[in-house]
Amino acid sequence: MLSELSFRSKITILIVLGGLMASFLAGIGYQGINQLSQSVSEQTQSSGWLRSSMQADMMHDAVNSDVISSLFAGVSRGKTLELKEKITIDFKRHEDIFREQLLNLNKTELSQSEKAVLNQAISDAEKYLDTGDKLIQLAFQDHYAAENQYPEFIKQFENLEVSLDKVGDNFENKIKSIENGALETSDSSYLNLLVSSVIGLIALIGFSIYVAISLFRELGGEPKLIRTIADKISEGDITVDTPVKADDTGSVMSSMKKMKTSLGALVDDTQLLTSTVMSGDLTNRVDASKHQGAFGELLQGLNNTLDALVHPLNATADYIDKIAKGNIPPKIVLVADDFKLITAIKSNLNTTIDTLNDFIAEMAHMAEQHELGDIDVMINASVFHGSYRTMAVGVNDMVQGHIAVKKKAIACVKAFGDGNFNAPLEQFPGKKAFINE
Repeated sequence: MLSELSFRSKITILIVLGGLMASFLAGIGYQGINQLSQSVSEQTQSSGWLRSSMQADMMHDAVNSDVISSLFAGVSRGKTLELKEKITIDFKRHEDIFREQLLNLNKTELSQSEKAVLNQAISDAEKYLDTGDKLIQLAFQDHYAAENQYPEFIKQFENLEVSLDKVGDNFENKIKSIENGALETSDSSYLNLLVSSVIGLIALIGFSIYVAISLFRELGGEPKLIRTIADKISEGDITVDTPVKADDTGSVMSSMKKMKTSLGALVDDTQLLTSTVMSGDLTNRVDASKHQGAFGELLQGLNNTLDALVHPLNATADYIDKIAKGNIPPKIVLVADDFKLITAIKSNLNTTIDTLNDFIAEMAHMAEQHELGDIDVMINASVFHGSYRTMAVGVNDMVQGHIAVKKKAIACVKAFGDGNFNAPLEQFPGKKAFINE
């Protein structure tokens, strides 16, 4: 199916395929970035959990320190009020931070078991903070009573520490799960992008190779070589080599070879026709049917041109032959089928016929008049031109010469008849000398 597509269609498909491949890879990359972005967001959130858990644990220790400080301060004298105020303020600040961090942890999406552990820690923290607040106030009122209640506070401290450790463990596991998920997402995105890129690249390269092979098959050779061959043929060089594979019947190179062959056959038949005409054979013609299209029309045109030329030449040769044999033919008359005659040949032949007929008529007229006794009649040489005038003047001079000789001989005979036997008679030359005898 693809082999039947045009080269333009194949290039269009290649471009579309490249665009789809780029879009697909962009989609895979975008999906991977979104997944990574979500993982980063979860990791950022988990870092907040870790910070809240650590600060809660720190405030757990800080509250214990505040209680211990109040116990020590209750023993001292003088600055008791100042220490009470400072310790109370520190405790309040630590308490607020503790509650805030536990509240932050409580906003986290947790499983039922994780939620139960956190609620237990919050409950233990409330007891711990309430006991610590009361113990600090008692330390400044009754130091010994506060010391007696301190072991109970420590017990709550330890219970809360266990609860906070469990909360920390839960959040550490949750953070590790998020980190592992982020790693899996990163690896999955990388693998998807890599596999998609490799598959897309292979498909794109494969189709590109197919298009290149298809193009080379359609061209039948290197574009530079085909251009060189085309330039050579356009310059009239039809001997240029056109390499074509044995099974190649439809490429540009194959068509170039067919064109070269057709041009070569056209040139060969043209040269054959030219050589036969130059040798004097005007009857030979080329077989135009062996050539297709305009080439056959061109050769048939040459055949028709030769026919048009040969007809008047044959007519001219026939007329000249008849004239040479003394058979003056009738003048050439143009008819509907004779428009291809060469006008100059027709005109010159007709002029020659007219001149010869006129000369013959003048000769016949002069002979007739001489037979009637009018020996002064001459050919009218003024109506002729060139050699025909020379011939007319020569005939007139010859006739006048014969008449003059006859007159001289008759005059001498007349003198003898009158008794003058001494009458002179000039000596005539050549065979005319018989008159003197």
